[in-house]
Amino acid sequence: MSRPGASRADLASLGVGAPVRALYEVSKHLGGHRVVLRALARRTATEPVPPLRPLPPPPPVPPVAAARTRRAADEILAGRVVLFGRPVEVGHPPDWHGVLHAPGRWPVDDWWRIDIRSPRRRGDVKWAWELSRHQHLVVLARTVHLDPDDPSTRRVLEQQLWSWISSAPPELGVPWASNLEIALRSLAWIEILSLAGDLLDRALVQAMTRVLWHAGSHLVAELPYTLSTMPNNHLVADAVGLAALGLTFDHPRARRWHAIGSRLLARQCRREIRPDGSSIEGSLSYHRFVVELLVRHLLLTPGAGGHATRATAPVRAALARATAFLTGLGVLASPVPQFGDWDAARALVSTGDPADLRGTVAAALAVLGRGAPSGERAELDEVAWYVPEGIPRPAVQPSATSTAGGVIRVVRGPFTVVVRSGPPGWHGHADLTATAVAVDGHWVIGDPGTGTYNGAPAVRNHFRGSAPHGVLLLDGHELLRPHRVFRWLDRAGGGVRPAIRVGEGLVVVAWHDAYRRLDPPRGLVRTVYVDASRVVLADWVEDPPAAGPVSWSLQLTSAPELSWRAAPGGWVAQLPSGRSVLAAPPGSVQVRRGGTGPVAGWWSPTYGQVVPTEAFVCRGGTAGPVVTEVTLAGRSCHRVEDGRLHLDTAAAVGDLWIGVRWSGGWAGIAIGHGDATGGRWERTGWVPVRT
Repeated sequence: MSRPGASRADLASLGVGAPVRALYEVSKHLGGHRVVLRALARRTATEPVPPLRPLPPPPPVPPVAAARTRRAADEILAGRVVLFGRPVEVGHPPDWHGVLHAPGRWPVDDWWRIDIRSPRRRGDVKWAWELSRHQHLVVLARTVHLDPDDPSTRRVLEQQLWSWISSAPPELGVPWASNLEIALRSLAWIEILSLAGDLLDRALVQAMTRVLWHAGSHLVAELPYTLSTMPNNHLVADAVGLAALGLTFDHPRARRWHAIGSRLLARQCRREIRPDGSSIEGSLSYHRFVVELLVRHLLLTPGAGGHATRATAPVRAALARATAFLTGLGVLASPVPQFGDWDAARALVSTGDPADLRGTVAAALAVLGRGAPSGERAELDEVAWYVPEGIPRPAVQPSATSTAGGVIRVVRGPFTVVVRSGPPGWHGHADLTATAVAVDGHWVIGDPGTGTYNGAPAVRNHFRGSAPHGVLLLDGHELLRPHRVFRWLDRAGGGVRPAIRVGEGLVVVAWHDAYRRLDPPRGLVRTVYVDASRVVLADWVEDPPAAGPVSWSLQLTSAPELSWRAAPGGWVAQLPSGRSVLAAPPGSVQVRRGGTGPVAGWWSPTYGQVVPTEAFVCRGGTAGPVVTEVTLAGRSCHRVEDGRLHLDTAAAVGDLWIGVRWSGGWAGIAIGHGDATGGRWERTGWVPVRT
């Protein structure tokens, strides 16, 4: 894209915030930041800093959780820190300015002068940011709290804190180059001081207090940037951090911080979490992150635990909606795909599996006062270290189906099917009508993850693009074309309908209008049939009058633990559970592992990690629905006749059919029993394919 074209796309994506963002960039380059932020740093270094308020102690911790914390601390003491879900050797003390994932260091300079975005940058800054969130130091502080008479862990904790303070003074280096990082580090330090402040060196506590005092001033000074450019989870985190810092000091300025943060959070909560509980982020990982930020805010706010006040009512309401969404998605009972960007962002420090969302939901339910205590509290750090009372077990377990925010989940027998066709969002991918299919908890068709944000652009665009998400591409067109790291050149909408029960099975209908931009414009509908023995995906493409032929392509990516071999009627894989599953993809099919040209067969289990896996690369032309089947029966159980999808059932061959007809900007969905010419219509309905 040309520079003028890119600039126009930037202005369109920023909207009303574009003028403020432009002034912000001018300030960085012409000295405004230097004047304002260096003045703040000088003031912090010289003015008296008010003492910390008494911080609330942590709740009593079950022995099992305490032992788990000690084991995690042993790894940290050995120089290994978990970043993005995997251990990284960082040493003692770490290089807080290290690139970490590659050789080299970030400059120790005014943060606004450091290039962290252009192609000439030294690496992916998220690695340095993640280390400087100091969540591993929270684990050490927990160990000091548990074993106050053991000086070894306290000594390492003090060394690392002193090392960070001396090597990254206010406004110098990449640790200060993001307001979100400053807010999260402040929350970690507040927790460290609550856990071990009375046991740490007094001079260190005073130095930490001064840095926290500066962090509050910095967050206020940088609010115009966050409000204009990052009105998403960044604004939630900045508001929570500012409110928490306001409670940490007994001072009029700190009370203003708390008031500003609380007001901003209440306002953003109404926007961040939609009425149906979905998040504007378009990402399961960031949905969890926002839930944890709201939990932290309510736990830190006096009188908020268990009762809504005027100030906390919007926060509690948003938390209730967001938690109900996660519960409905089945995070307490079954695997969930990594829809959208996934980088294990956390506001509640846990030594558990970062892909396990149960602790987040349990902590949120406890803060909301829902559920009853049980003996499972020790299992999850999010409850053991934050919630004063026991872990709640929701009175109502997730149902077999749930629909919210453009996502529907269906469970039948060993199958868990999740279909997404909601808006892409801030951290969303081009995955309208994406369908994840798990058998016995293993992704036969899965979401391949994120890859990276700030690494190679080709990797970023592949993993957030359409192809690896198992959606039908027409004539090689992506559903959305990427622009920079988090933006899109196109807009598109879609949706899902609640599941329709047909006999022993369920039919899900999803659609999108992304291909209305083509010439001729086309709608696309995906129907998904699920019963206890199979899942059948069918993509229906609108064929406008006088339109020429259209080619399609489809990639179906499976989890790395699966390996496929050719078999009659498709490909067979042996699951770790011992069960065999048959996949029958459509059209001309190749199985690719770690392939290029086209890129296919890659999986990202966590941010910054990409491993080869197997993917079906399918091609064909639009003649009737494009059908994929995953079955336990050992043979394909569908056929296409007269433009309809016919499914064998236990009752009789061909007694269930699905059809789609088009009219203007709508698609009519017909589901019937009987033969193709008659029979009893079970369900009919219309869905929009033009917005």
